[in-house]
This record gives sequence, structure tokens and C-alpha cells, in this order.
Amino acid sequence: MRLLGMAQAFRQSMESGKNEKFTSDEMITHLIGSEWDDRHK
Repeated sequence: MRLLGMAQAFRQSMESGKNEKFTSDEMITHLIGSEWDDRHK
């Protein structure tokens, strides 16, 4: 399964430090949304 949208969003959030602002539920929601957007652009 290729989850390139999730991987890119996760990498960007780790590099920018945004992961500290997210709860675990918010992070999962962000990753799923990024994957959805990547597949449906």
C-alpha cells in the first residue's frame, strides 16, 4: 500500500515542528486528510 501523501505530510510536520501542536487524534486526521487530497487532486 502506497501512502505517499501521508508520508509527505508526516515528514513535513516533523521538520517544521508542527507535530507538537497536534494531539494524536489530530495528527491522524491530518495524515488521512493529506492522503485523501493527494489521491484526489
